[in-house]
Amino acid sequence: MKMKKGISPIISVVLIIALTIVLFLIVSNWIQSSVLKPGMEETDERLTGQLDCLSTAIDISSVKVNSGGSEIKLNVDNTGDTDIYGLTIRVIGGDGSVGTASPMILSSVGPLGRIINTGTAVAVSPAVVSPNNVEVYPELAGDKICKDQFENTNNIGTY
Repeated sequence: MKMKKGISPIISVVLIIALTIVLFLIVSNWIQSSVLKPGMEETDERLTGQLDCLSTAIDISSVKVNSGGSEIKLNVDNTGDTDIYGLTIRVIGGDGSVGTASPMILSSVGPLGRIINTGTAVAVSPAVVSPNNVEVYPELAGDKICKDQFENTNNIGTY
């Protein structure tokens, strides 16, 4: 009888399957840590911001612009469920000109709080001739502007 040296076919199949499983685990771990995990963290941050914006709501109760179109006074109330840290205000003129005003709010305004009252004038730059629309965008913590949750009005008075 001849003596054969080497491994049996059963052991070689088991070794090939084990090597394949180990390689699969190494490659899948690498893909998860370098591709999927950073993408999921970024998506999580976006979703958190969007959910915060969905529970944000404001209400403009009155708007007054001075005769030169360089200052605006308005009442804005937080009617949503999240704290608001600031506002971005756009004043749109009848000629298509657009002026912006961003008042600085240092502390948060909780739900059902008055953000700005008509006693406070905010500068508009550049000045807008014959304003016919005002858009107000709430800002959340981290300078997140909720562009989809804005409030606008064309009921504009003068002072």
